[in-house]
Amino acid sequence: VKKASFTNNPISNLRKRFSSRLSELGVDLMQKFLTYDPSKRITAEEALNHTYLKEPPFPIHPSMLPTWPAKSEANGARKAQSPKPPSGGRAYKQLNEEVDVDSNTGFHMGNAQVDRRTNLLGPGFSLKF
Repeated sequence: VKKASFTNNPISNLRKRFSSRLSELGVDLMQKFLTYDPSKRITAEEALNHTYLKEPPFPIHPSMLPTWPAKSEANGARKAQSPKPPSGGRAYKQLNEEVDVDSNTGFHMGNAQVDRRTNLLGPGFSLKF
């Protein structure tokens, strides 16, 4: 079995990084939270009794915190619905049946003689206005 030796790293750089934002007590609490060895790490009960939580600014009561309604409870907001199909399709079909066959033939290329049946089925190019 081979033994490995680890370099001795400094415990933390938290004091250097957070000294402008946290007091000494705040840095101490953070270091205790981030202790690697679980037997030396601070417990939840000890953390709640830490002196950092007793220095100003004091915590505010939860009723003073801002609240926003949950998205799931937004009854007033309606979901987007798909648009309705355009109306008038049936009227257009009836209009097409009532119009005289000769006036409904439109523009044609190919046969000079145009029959309505060949127009509906037929080959060639047909443009109706």
